[in-house]
Amino acid sequence: MEIKPIYAQTKVELFINQVESWIFSGQLKPGESLPSERDLATKMNISRSVVNSGLNYLADLKLVTIIPQKGSVVNDYFKNGDLRTLNELLNYTNGNYDPNLLKAMYAARNVNTDFKM
Repeated sequence: MEIKPIYAQTKVELFINQVESWIFSGQLKPGESLPSERDLATKMNISRSVVNSGLNYLADLKLVTIIPQKGSVVNDYFKNGDLRTLNELLNYTNGNYDPNLLKAMYAARNVNTDFKM
């Protein structure tokens, strides 16, 4: 019998997982604005620093763009994502994925780079 350590998720990790779920499930669509940090913190019963840290992490993954003084907007991860984004998507689906998803992401990336001047 192998005994492994037990880890509890932090509030930041729980927040990130929730927002990723909204994005990956399609509840939040590309171009859609997220509620303000204050609203998210109030409605989720967490501190603004938790929300801010989580949004910064999601921005690093290219899932959202933070616009100062405006808020956060959902990115099109098909076009803007990278390997870390794909890794998060695979974690969200517990490693199960549709190969057509990867093809679509690859095609979107090629189209995106073909039109750059």
